[in-house]
Amino acid sequence: MLKSVDVLIGLTVVMLVASMAVTVMTGFINHLSNLRGRSLRQGIADLLRLIDPELAHPETLAEAVLMHPLIRDAVNRMGSVVHREELTKLLMELAAGNGPRKLAQDLQNQLAATLKTHGIDNPAATLEKIRTEALRIEKEHPELSNMARANIAILQEAESHFVGKINAWFDQTMDRVSQRFTVSTRKVTFACGLVLVVALQLDSIALVNRIYVDDALRDSLVGEAQSERNASSDKLYNFIVAEGVVPLPRYPADLGRLKDGRRLAGMIFTALLLSLGAPFWYTALNQLLQLRPKIAQADDLQRKARESTT
Repeated sequence: MLKSVDVLIGLTVVMLVASMAVTVMTGFINHLSNLRGRSLRQGIADLLRLIDPELAHPETLAEAVLMHPLIRDAVNRMGSVVHREELTKLLMELAAGNGPRKLAQDLQNQLAATLKTHGIDNPAATLEKIRTEALRIEKEHPELSNMARANIAILQEAESHFVGKINAWFDQTMDRVSQRFTVSTRKVTFACGLVLVVALQLDSIALVNRIYVDDALRDSLVGEAQSERNASSDKLYNFIVAEGVVPLPRYPADLGRLKDGRRLAGMIFTALLLSLGAPFWYTALNQLLQLRPKIAQADDLQRKARESTT
């Protein structure tokens, strides 16, 4: 039993180091592709479709909101966070056409018509009333947050079907945005894991077999995990490379081994394991290290019992 736990610890150490590399790769790709911003744009476009199914080009409107100077990110890309009050005021501002971000005239007219249909006849005047009311609330209740003041001002000065629909559907829309981003991130994580697995020729099934039969390697992995459990993963990475736990691939010879069905299946399985993420493997390693002394003690008791019986 103890040997099986040690094999799991050894495998977990390797998966932890590899999954941290996958996490870095995933974060870089998400940032490069602005995956959060694109997911939020799709969510806002879906919300605009709910408000007015006849509204043309909701994605363009959503992008205009996320490219507003107050929302966009540091490198002038679509922002990844927008609050409900910000969305409401920015749509009014775009419809009024008096902000730093301008729409095409036909699209601005369509948005203004949608707001008028839903109770906002004059977006510019309504927006000015909201700002004035928010300033009054700040004077009378300075303890309130800016978001709370904006929300109260919108409810008092822009009570309409438009505000009602945004307030009713905004939270559910953001939940769907989070789900969409999570699914997309998992796909990117699996793809990055697969690239890393192919690059390193990392086969978890072969690795388990090697750890199981190589007592010295197994003991060294367990010892290194116990000594570095609270330290950074850099030492674990250096240990894995120095000890040759994962042999460096030899190209192009190792590429031919991909034709082996068993090895290919093992590498795909490894990519699936890496997609679980570094937090999963870190937690698993800690739990296994806490379990190991209990298993060792139980094995000692069983061995003593057998020796006594003999």
